[in-house]
Amino acid sequence: MLEDLAKKLGLASKIASIRYVDIPVLDLGDRSKLEDALYQQSVEAILKDGVHVVILGCTGMMGMAENLHNRLKAAGYDVPVIDPAFAALKMVESYIAMGVKHSRLTYMFPPDKPRKWWD
Repeated sequence: MLEDLAKKLGLASKIASIRYVDIPVLDLGDRSKLEDALYQQSVEAILKDGVHVVILGCTGMMGMAENLHNRLKAAGYDVPVIDPAFAALKMVESYIAMGVKHSRLTYMFPPDKPRKWWD
């Protein structure tokens, strides 16, 4: 699914590796098991696929980026680890801080309609 999406978005050539930890969603609460699996897959992606950045791919992995980064760095792999949910939140915060809103050229106000029922 992710490979197909990357192709459709024209990003496939920018992705060095797509890996999975093979842990069912309902078992993601075992943070130790999840961290070990993420670490293992990250090291393999770095060594075998030439990965320079690790991007976590599931909201069940929220809050794992800092520990994973520290663990990888301690093992000699100083690569950024990105939590996409946190990145998206920070992006929205920056839009709000800059006063950026959607374009009224694209998302115009609906036309005025007669409201006879309350006149």
